[in-house]
Amino acid sequence: MANAPNAGYWLIVLNLQREDGLQPLTDEIDEAVASWKQQNHGQKIGDHLYEFVSTAELPLLTSAIQETLRYAASVMSIRRVTEPVEFGGYRFDRDDEIVCMTRSVHLDEDIHQNASEYDPRRYMKQKRFNKNGKPVTNHSMPWGGGVSMCEGRSVEFIDPCWILPNLLFRHFANKELKAFMVFLLLRYTLEIDSKSTERPTFMLERMGAGVMHPRGDLRVVLHARK
Repeated sequence: MANAPNAGYWLIVLNLQREDGLQPLTDEIDEAVASWKQQNHGQKIGDHLYEFVSTAELPLLTSAIQETLRYAASVMSIRRVTEPVEFGGYRFDRDDEIVCMTRSVHLDEDIHQNASEYDPRRYMKQKRFNKNGKPVTNHSMPWGGGVSMCEGRSVEFIDPCWILPNLLFRHFANKELKAFMVFLLLRYTLEIDSKSTERPTFMLERMGAGVMHPRGDLRVVLHARK
């Protein structure tokens, strides 16, 4: 759970700095909630938040989460060579260690158009990613990959409010981010404090350790929605 809070932070901050702010996400959630209420007369969305997040079609929010992870995550995986091999024009011998920096894929302009820009609609506009005419399956690896991918062991998470059997940690984190944003934007509006000039940047010395921490911060104004 170390990466989800930082991902939630960047999800808010990166969208707030766009011209339309968080309003498109709020509008999408409001429309989905209105549709849910029509189908569930007399029930309160707060009593069924997890069910709503699991079943509601929220393509913009889903895309924004994926894009935030692509844009802000930097995962480093280390592999030990078990047999001599030539790869990418390099020769590796047994017991050599190879450091895999997934962020180089996230920022590859041949895979992601305008890769250095944050585009919350990226994964709505593009479903397949290619490079040199070949499909790129691992075009985004915020959870790492292969044997060192974020653990997928089944767990049983029991809370006084809900029981979620057979969860995968990385999938739980994605659902957690969706639930957090739905809860937040249903109840509050956020905007950048007009008196604030500071803007956060990535703490680059944290590269390779997951979603990067912010250096600096962003002052915001929060209002309860009526």
